[in-house]
Amino acid sequence: MFDSLHFMKSLEQFTQGFTIIELLISISIIAILATIASVLYISTQATARDSRRITEIINISQAIEFNRDVNSKFYTYNTTSANRDFVGGLPQDPLDNRKYCVSLNSSNSTPPNACDINWQTNCLNSCNGANYITLDDALTILATNSIQSWTICTSMERANKPFCRQNIHR
Repeated sequence: MFDSLHFMKSLEQFTQGFTIIELLISISIIAILATIASVLYISTQATARDSRRITEIINISQAIEFNRDVNSKFYTYNTTSANRDFVGGLPQDPLDNRKYCVSLNSSNSTPPNACDINWQTNCLNSCNGANYITLDDALTILATNSIQSWTICTSMERANKPFCRQNIHR
């Protein structure tokens, strides 16, 4: 015999679930949330890399400045000092290992101009009247004891202009 109560229970079990519209709406909401989360993650990573760049430029400039001879007004920073100050090697850009760029001045105590540019693999030869070289090359030149002023710069991801530090004595 046909049991109508049993048929109704099995029909209820069969009709329980989600419709295709409900599933599509749920998937769309999840996709939107995932997109927002990934954009925020990428933005946070860029900000963190910029913070690291600023910290490294400050550390490099302090290390160079601590090796200034107050009497002669010349810098005597060298690779031995760098090996002591930067145990893991010279700092490099966190994104693509670009070298930090330094401009040195031996003729007077006016720091070289900062440049509003993005550096690629190597530093530019000149910008705004200042010659920029990599940090490694700058340390070799600083070891000659003939530099009176310097500027060190790095390009930033979240800012339109580079972050630069210059010597504090003029």
